[in-house]
Amino acid sequence: MVDTRDLKSLASNSVPVRVRERAPKGKRMRRGKPHSVEDYVRVRLEFLREERNKNDDETAHLILDKSIFELSIILEMLTRT
Repeated sequence: MVDTRDLKSLASNSVPVRVRERAPKGKRMRRGKPHSVEDYVRVRLEFLREERNKNDDETAHLILDKSIFELSIILEMLTRT
């Protein structure tokens, strides 16, 4: 329990607080091997396309289409090298 009163208030309002355990030290949080930038861009493109298909708003379509277009150009530049 934590006492939430301050110097201005003399009411004894208490609220329960859950304390988290500390993260283990020395262990890497990364799971598996790191992914390439190309993989990341492909995943983001897939996500944006799914979002566009779910959405009916024309303004959102304009924004998502622009994002998809720009990421497609970036992916093309990455795969050229």
